[in-house]
Amino acid sequence: MLSIALLVVALVWKGGLLSGEFADANRYQQTSVPTLHTLNQGWSVRLTEESWSRALAPLPGEVVALLSPVNAGPELVPVSTPIHGWATHYGESFNGSVLGCGSGYYDSNDRSIVAVGPSRYDEWPCGTPLRVCGPAGCITATRQDSCPGCSENVLDLSEAGNELVCGAPPHTCRATIQVLVAADADE
Repeated sequence: MLSIALLVVALVWKGGLLSGEFADANRYQQTSVPTLHTLNQGWSVRLTEESWSRALAPLPGEVVALLSPVNAGPELVPVSTPIHGWATHYGESFNGSVLGCGSGYYDSNDRSIVAVGPSRYDEWPCGTPLRVCGPAGCITATRQDSCPGCSENVLDLSEAGNELVCGAPPHTCRATIQVLVAADADE
């Protein structure tokens, strides 16, 4: 969602996409994104590291607006007891590969990607939301791919997802898996 906000900001930014006079600013570490307030001020001067940081500082309350999903969707709740299994990761070499569910391309930074093994294809069809928890934490992700080499209780996560579940650097770890449904699905 943040990447969509950044794309919109880049498209409305005075002078177009990050190019020309703003190219030098990209080499500085960024801790926040431009707000509509800062964009409306008219950026016509060459940015320094200090002015870049000041210009990108959001006004109070704007951070929440920028980071809040436009359509968060329904609350998801578990419909199964946790299944004990393992979380693995794809590997960055798969970046750009087509996902088996037809939902786009693999991106190792997309923490929402989960692939399941053949024994779970019918039970967890494409689009099934899953909660995966490991020693580093939990994520909610969606089955978007197939993992022909994965056994029944093994999930293949993106590097970003695996890092949130297993810790850094990405590696295989024990995990619990739960199928989720919309909270209002039973009503």
